[in-house]
Amino acid sequence: MLSPTMDRATNNRPHSRVRWAILVALICLSAAIGSTNPATAQEQSPSESTSGQPTIATIAQLVQTGDLATATKQVTELDDDVIGQPSSNVDTTLLLTQVARAWENKGDDSAAAELYLRANAASKRVSSQLNASQIAMIQLAAGSSLVRAHQPKQAVDILAEALQTAPTPSSSSEITLNVPASLGSPQQEVQHLLSPRQRASAGQLLMLLGSEALTESQSELAEKAYDTALPHVAKSSKATVMLGKSWAISMQKGREQDAADALASFVQQYPTHSDVASAAGLCIAKRQACGDSKGVETMTARLLTRWSESKAASDLIRQFAASPITEIPQAAKTWLLSRAEAKRISGLDPATTATALLIAIDEQQPDLSDALIAHLAATDQSGQAVSDTLHRLASNRRAADAEQFASRLVSPATKTDGETVASKTITPAAREAACRWAGRRQLWSMLAMASELSDPGQEEPSRTVTVERLYAEALTQTGRGDEALVWWNHLVDSRQVDDFATLLRCAETATSHAEIPVATNRISDARAAAGGAPNKTSLVDMLAAELSVRELRFDQARSILEQIVRSDGAVQSVRGRAQWTIGETYYLQEKFADAIEAYRKVEGIDAEGQWIAVSLVQAGKSFEQLGRTREAAVCYSTLVSRFAESPHSVSARRRLAAIDPQSNHSQPNSSPSTDTFRR
Repeated sequence: MLSPTMDRATNNRPHSRVRWAILVALICLSAAIGSTNPATAQEQSPSESTSGQPTIATIAQLVQTGDLATATKQVTELDDDVIGQPSSNVDTTLLLTQVARAWENKGDDSAAAELYLRANAASKRVSSQLNASQIAMIQLAAGSSLVRAHQPKQAVDILAEALQTAPTPSSSSEITLNVPASLGSPQQEVQHLLSPRQRASAGQLLMLLGSEALTESQSELAEKAYDTALPHVAKSSKATVMLGKSWAISMQKGREQDAADALASFVQQYPTHSDVASAAGLCIAKRQACGDSKGVETMTARLLTRWSESKAASDLIRQFAASPITEIPQAAKTWLLSRAEAKRISGLDPATTATALLIAIDEQQPDLSDALIAHLAATDQSGQAVSDTLHRLASNRRAADAEQFASRLVSPATKTDGETVASKTITPAAREAACRWAGRRQLWSMLAMASELSDPGQEEPSRTVTVERLYAEALTQTGRGDEALVWWNHLVDSRQVDDFATLLRCAETATSHAEIPVATNRISDARAAAGGAPNKTSLVDMLAAELSVRELRFDQARSILEQIVRSDGAVQSVRGRAQWTIGETYYLQEKFADAIEAYRKVEGIDAEGQWIAVSLVQAGKSFEQLGRTREAAVCYSTLVSRFAESPHSVSARRRLAAIDPQSNHSQPNSSPSTDTFRR
């Protein structure tokens, strides 16, 4: 992409000025060659006047009368005849140039360009009467016409020929100047084929061609155009040409090193140029592609110190958003932290703020960390920066820092002297991202504490439905069912949330903590949301059974539970839970033998499920109630042996110790018989 400076140069097209310079040159050329008349033409090629072929005189007459189509046809035929007769001494150069100039004056640049190219070829024949400088003038005219005819490659090629220096002086008409052959080299005497003014005109045309070639992604052509123009343009244009050449090289695959060197040279020579920061940024990218870490570090430091307020500096910093802290250059770290220190933090976007925050935490600068957290919370509109920062902290073994950061965002309020007051501004997305992260890591206590600072009945701009659901879940997970029910009710009644998962969770909490009619209604809502899906309906049926148990309607509860156990649509774990609950109904009725029989069936329904361990505990208790301690010990020992990591194994060990203080069945490696339980 062109820089702003180069775009401005492109818009300031030098066509009219160049055409005037070329016109003057061609007039001088005509004078240098001398006039051509019919008589001279006849003397040069008598055969042409008698063979019916066009003559120089007739073509010149056609040009004077304005019949350019016929003149072009005849001069082309004449030129073709000369080409076919290598021994011919007819020089068609001037005539072709005159017809071309006539077309040019008429505005037909395509016709003019074609004739100029023929004139250039004619000027190099043995019969040509022109010297090198005069040929260069024709080439300059051809180049200008080719530019206007939109033939850039041919234009660049012929202008490059025109700007060549002569190896030795060939005539007194050539101009000799003492000029630098290249930038930075000692002055040496060179022979130029064009005057300074003509070379400047050619340079302007080449600048235009280079700019247009860049716009059309013709990088190699752009490079040649700029490279050819560089020694010949005015000093005020050299920076633009040099930058254009650097950009052209940068667009070419496999030339990263050349591009980096060219851009570094531009940065070195033109430190005050309006596009120098952009060039430095691109140079860094090319150095990175080359694996030049030292070069990257040097240019990074230069960009971030000398042009620290540039867009290129900000763009460079954004590249480190996903980089490990250890891979971020010190210059970038200094730049980032200086924004917080100098109160310029408002200019940082969320991704850049997140990177600065990680650095501040890593360098143990709490004041800067606080400022950056506050800014990130207030600017992250998507939540992505907050989420990425928490993930990076946790991945780098900074779980404590991650939790501290998250705790600042899960609630926008603090409690002081018993009153809740707002403490900071936070976007909904930032708060939700922090809550989601805490939920994924099951930091329920953190979320439950945050819920204490929020009132479901009071609206908070940053409190989304997801945040409220996580608050309710956290309270449920921490055993604070009554408080959780307030949030679940708020979600369903005030927020109008009607997805099955939320309605089921609300019904589940209501089953344990709400009045019976309320719980019944919640179960009905969840059943409607299940839409008849067997796997969902079985979950709702479980709640209905548990509500029946709560009402001491055990037979009704068992009827519902047995239907779940027999259901093909219920998932295996739900069927196992239903069978365990059947055992619980008998246990509550003190029908311990029936309870044991129900508990035994759990393993046959869900052989790997979580309900086997709790069934073993309950079966053991039932055996104890019947005074059958040996069978109870078998149940407990089996649990300790098979499910040593289960939280129920703690209870089993206690029961074993109570039955037989000398028992060694509390050791996980013991393997007692389980026949009593399984029979």
